[in-house]
Amino acid sequence: MDLNFQFSCDITRALADLDIRVKEVGNFGKKVIKEWSRDFITLARAGCPEVTGRLKKSIGNTSKDGILKFTADGFNVKVGTKVSYAMPVELGIRRPYIIQVRDKKALRWKEGQKYKFRTWVVHPTTVGKYFMASASFRATKIASAKLIAYKERGVM
Repeated sequence: MDLNFQFSCDITRALADLDIRVKEVGNFGKKVIKEWSRDFITLARAGCPEVTGRLKKSIGNTSKDGILKFTADGFNVKVGTKVSYAMPVELGIRRPYIIQVRDKKALRWKEGQKYKFRTWVVHPTTVGKYFMASASFRATKIASAKLIAYKERGVM
């Protein structure tokens, strides 16, 4: 199954901002990016709007080799979800659209004590929650702070 929505962190860009070469990072870079992945998942799940919990549970690492994917320039990790409605929840829906009946006779929902039936309804616009973007930004700030601390301590 293909990913419907994902974020990735390429540590080489963060390293370039800090004037650190990939070769200097070694195992510390791997450790920081694994921690970035864990922080991202924790923050994304914490900020995820919850109705059924399916979207929240689906957020995780999406790399084929587990957590880390090694590229020619450095380390890369991908975090995302395979839930089909993740992108509309993250970014919102800009204009209303019509939902029509496909295989059944009618759409049904409960309003108060009565059930309503229609063959089509207009779904309103929704505001994006930006929980994944926020989690990515915050996790990257945490990872950059850790890299700076490693550099200042002379570990790298």
